[in-house]
Amino acid sequence: MKLNTTKYKGEVRIIVKDENGKVIKKHKQSLRSFLKNFDHLLALSFASTLYLSSPIITLYDIDGNARDVYGVKFFTGDITRLCLGSGTTPVSPDDYTMASFIIRYKVSVFSYDPSTRTIKIRGSIVNDTTNTWNVNEVGVIISSTIFIDSAGNYSTYPFLVIRDVLDSTVVVEPGQSITVEFTITVTVSG
Repeated sequence: MKLNTTKYKGEVRIIVKDENGKVIKKHKQSLRSFLKNFDHLLALSFASTLYLSSPIITLYDIDGNARDVYGVKFFTGDITRLCLGSGTTPVSPDDYTMASFIIRYKVSVFSYDPSTRTIKIRGSIVNDTTNTWNVNEVGVIISSTIFIDSAGNYSTYPFLVIRDVLDSTVVVEPGQSITVEFTITVTVSG
C-alpha cells in the first residue's frame, strides 16, 4: 500500500509603488520558513474549544514570552498581521519574532481556493514616515486565543508563524507603498 505524501509550498511576492501608483519594484521568491509556531498552531486547531489539565505545548509570542497552551479557544483572524523587518539574521524554525521589526499591519485580503488548496494572504501599507524602509524580512503573525490553565481561563496572544529573509533588500521610500502577498499551496501525491 502506497501512502500519500503531503507537502506545503509557498511563495512571497512583493510590489513597491510610487506615490502615483506606478510599480517601481517587484520581488518574488519561494517561501522557505514555516516556523514551529505554525506547526504547533495547526496541530492545536484540532483541539479547538478543548482544554486539558496540563499544557499541550509551549508557544512563544512575538515578545519572547513562553505561553503554556492548554488548548485553543479560537483563532482571531481579524487581527492577523503582516510584518516587515530590516534584519538579515538567517531564519531558524524556533524564531518567534522578526530580527528587527519595521512595522506590523493588518491583512487586507485572505482567500482560500479549495480546488487548488491554495491560501493567499495579502496586505499593503504606505510608508508614511520620513524614513526609508530597507525591507530584508517579511512575516505573518496570527493572534490566537488560548486556554492558559486547566480551569478554562483564556487570553489572546500574537504568534509569528512565518518569517522569511529576502534574497535582496526591497527599498520603500517615504510616500511609497508596499504590497506583500504570501501564497501557500498544499499538494497531496501518491
